[in-house]
Amino acid sequence: MIRLLFIALLLSFQPVSAQRELDIEFDQDELKDRYEINVLRFYLMSLQFHVSGCEWYAEENSVHLIDLEDASSWKIQLPKEFGKSSIDSISFLIGVDSTTNVAGILDGDLDPIKGMYWAWNSGYINFKVEGKKLDSETKFEYHLGGYLPPFSTARRVSLARNPQKKRMTLRLELKQFLDELDMKELTEVMIPGEEAVLLSDQLSNRFSFD
Repeated sequence: MIRLLFIALLLSFQPVSAQRELDIEFDQDELKDRYEINVLRFYLMSLQFHVSGCEWYAEENSVHLIDLEDASSWKIQLPKEFGKSSIDSISFLIGVDSTTNVAGILDGDLDPIKGMYWAWNSGYINFKVEGKKLDSETKFEYHLGGYLPPFSTARRVSLARNPQKKRMTLRLELKQFLDELDMKELTEVMIPGEEAVLLSDQLSNRFSFD
C-alpha cells in the first residue's frame, strides 16, 4: 500500500502598514471670520522624533517649506521605520539655521525662487504671513528672519503627544499668534531686528502636537 503524505503549508499574511505622515494644520475655521490670509509660508527644519522607550531619531536632509498655496507641503512623509513605532515627541526648528544661511544659495525648498530669501545678504525668511484684519481692514505683513546675533530668529521647539493616536498632527495656532499683535502699532516687519526676535519668540509658543 502506498501512503501519500500531504504537508499543508500555511502562509500568514500580515498587512503592510502604510508609511506614516506628519500632518501640518492651522486654524483656518477660526481665522476666516477675523483675518484674510493671502500668504503663509514657513520653514520646518532639523526634525527629530522620539520613539517610546527608545532614543531620538533625526530626519536626514531635513528642510521643509510649508506653503499655504501648496497643499502637498502640509504633509511630511516619515521614514519607513516609523510605520509601527509609537512616536511620543517631536523636535524641530522653525526657520533656517545659521549654517545653512551661510552655505550659499541652495536648491529644492531653499531655492530663492520660493520667495523666502532676502537678496540683500540677510539670509532666509523663516516665517512669512501676509493678509488683512477684517474688522478694521488693516493690512499686515510679517516676514520674520535673521540669523546673526543678537537678531537670530530661528527657534527650536519640542513637543510631546499621546502615542496611542494613529494620526500625527502638528498644529499652528495662527489666530492666537495674530491676536497677540497690536496691529494699530505694528503692521509690518520686513527686516531682522528686535521686532522680528519678539515675534519669533511668540510664534514658537503657538505650535501644538497631537
